[in-house]
This record gives sequence, C-alpha cells and structure tokens, in this order.
Amino acid sequence: MAEAPVDMIVDVAPAQLDTLERERDGGPLTLHLHLHGLVLRPNPEQFGPNDQDSFWGDIRYDVKPAEWIEVLEAWRYAQGFLIQVPGFDSHESAVMRKARRELDTAAAAILAGRYRDAVGACRDALEAAYGSTDASLHPELGYSVKNSRKADKDARFWLLRQALWVLAHAAKHNDDTTQPIEWERRDAVAALAVLTALLQQQPGP
Repeated sequence: MAEAPVDMIVDVAPAQLDTLERERDGGPLTLHLHLHGLVLRPNPEQFGPNDQDSFWGDIRYDVKPAEWIEVLEAWRYAQGFLIQVPGFDSHESAVMRKARRELDTAAAAILAGRYRDAVGACRDALEAAYGSTDASLHPELGYSVKNSRKADKDARFWLLRQALWVLAHAAKHNDDTTQPIEWERRDAVAALAVLTALLQQQPGP
C-alpha cells in the first residue's frame, strides 16, 4: 500500500473563529475531519486509469492549547478578530511602547485562557500609559461624580479610565474581596477592548 502526504486547507471566517475561541475557552481543541474524495493519478498512461470509486473516512486530531495558540498568533487573531489592538507609529514614546507591550501581554494571556493575568496586564498598561498619579487629576469630580454635568470631554474620558482602574486593580490583588473573583474570557476581552479604545482616543503622555 502506497502512502503520500496530503495538504488540506480550510476557510474559516472571522466570526466562526471567534465562536470557536469562545467555546474553547483556553482549553484544547479536537478537529473532526470527514473526508470524501477521488484519487487522481498524474500519469494515467503509466500508472493506469483513475479510480472511479470515491473514498471516505473520518479523522480525529487533538490540538494542544500551545499548538493552537501558535496558529492563532500566525493568523494575528488577537490583533484582528478578538479585538482591535491599536498600532502606534515608529515615533511613539517610551511610555507608549511599554503600554503596547502590556497590551500584547494581555492579548496573549486571553488566547492562553489566563484571564486574570489578562485583566492584570490591562492595569499595568494603564499605569504605563497614564502614570500612577492619574487618579488625582480631577479631584473636583472624585468618585461620586457629583459635578459630571459640568465636566469637559477630557474629564469624562478620565472617568472611564478610573472605572477601568477599579476593575483591573481586582486582578492584581489577592485579598479577601478579590480572591473569590472568577475571571472569565468575556471579562478579559471587555477590559482589553475598553483599554485599547481609550488609548486610541486619548493616549498617555
């Protein structure tokens, strides 16, 4: 019996891939392939006529999470389908380069199913982009937001940042309040999506 390698290609739409990632939820992946085809000889005069009968069969292939992550990275899934991670030009500041590295860390953690680490990396990106003193920029507003109707656009975007600070802080601490929190993929995706939107709208210094 002769053996020959066969290359197979599958066309996966972005929406299908996103659905697959939600179902995988950081775990392994099993591919079930249903094959049906014909054997075509390159030189029928030498090897005989093509078979008229078709063949079929099923193949199961288990993909480890690390192997699948390599495929997703090659497809740039985290930057294209999962979220729109902003790209910064070559003249970006050292501060924004550090923030971008934390964004990449968060995206990689989501692909690996490490959602707590992803949210924590968003907190680190906030600090890299805006600094640890960002919370004190608008003391006239405070956390009560009592003067929000008089706040300008910059102050209102600052309020969004403060809300994300509060969320991301919980992933960086392990006290009695934060320890029971179960971080899920949708939590990490939401945090990263909000952060990237803020960085595109109003990047740090």
